[in-house]
Amino acid sequence: MEYGIRNTSMRSGMIRFDKSSMLDEVKSSIKDGQAIFIFRYKGLRTSELEELRKTVRLSGKVFVCKNSILKVALKDISLEKAVQFVEGPSAIAVSTTDPCVLSKDIIKFASNHPACVVLGGVLGKEVLTASVVKQLAGLPSRQEILGQVAWTAQSAVYHFIWTLNGIICKFLYVVEQIKNIPDRKAE
Repeated sequence: MEYGIRNTSMRSGMIRFDKSSMLDEVKSSIKDGQAIFIFRYKGLRTSELEELRKTVRLSGKVFVCKNSILKVALKDISLEKAVQFVEGPSAIAVSTTDPCVLSKDIIKFASNHPACVVLGGVLGKEVLTASVVKQLAGLPSRQEILGQVAWTAQSAVYHFIWTLNGIICKFLYVVEQIKNIPDRKAE
């Protein structure tokens, strides 16, 4: 569950979030993810946050939680350096597949929604500033790189076969020309 486990309070009748279960969920997601990106969402409407969640659904998850829970989760996972990015209403996006794809999705969303500001992130154990996250978004994804490698390999094979075909055609042309030379012994 992306929002934590809800407990209803009999006294107030309001829904409360169980902080320990939310902390466990955030920690396990950060541990399982390949990268996390921290961004400020102040000024975004709920519909815009849902749009972001739908956008990144294939490449990761978006968590909105209290800063205190996020800071404790980062410290418990030995990512104390990333705590510096948690300021104001912060959310995290956790990459479940290719970090480049998630960073592209978030940077594209942030460019269309000025209220969303990328603060930084973590790739492996390395802390990334906002400018590095933007550079990461500019890199080709794993799928794009694999496509380029496959095209390059196919292109080399294609050109090799084309060259062999040209040599064979020239050889056959020479044989045909030799065959058409009049025989001088017959004269």
